[in-house]
Amino acid sequence: MDFFSSQTESLSALFAPRSIAVVGASSNPQKIGGIPVDYQRRFGFDGALYPVNPNAERIQDLRAWPSLRAIGQPVDLAILSVPAALVDAALDDAIEAKVKGVVLFSSGFAETGAEGTAAQARLG
Repeated sequence: MDFFSSQTESLSALFAPRSIAVVGASSNPQKIGGIPVDYQRRFGFDGALYPVNPNAERIQDLRAWPSLRAIGQPVDLAILSVPAALVDAALDDAIEAKVKGVVLFSSGFAETGAEGTAAQARLG
């Protein structure tokens, strides 16, 4: 595989995913963890959609998974909708599950002060 093919494949996971997992998924379509699930369903995403929430069996009429690793299928894109305290564990889970791309929706980082700024810097 040449450089451009691998770059195109990498970007496809973000911009044209075949499967999306929403970590921190919510049954409430107005919450930050519920919006991505609702939008993918309403606006015609035709790939696999995996809500991830260890405290729910179903999210918005879809089977929910306790973790990314529990899905047991390839995940192109994981949307992490978790508080700052859970980001490291969610990223570790994504790495273990071999997720190709991650989008992070979180708070509790630089906007909260020095400790949050340091936590943000550790993310890279």
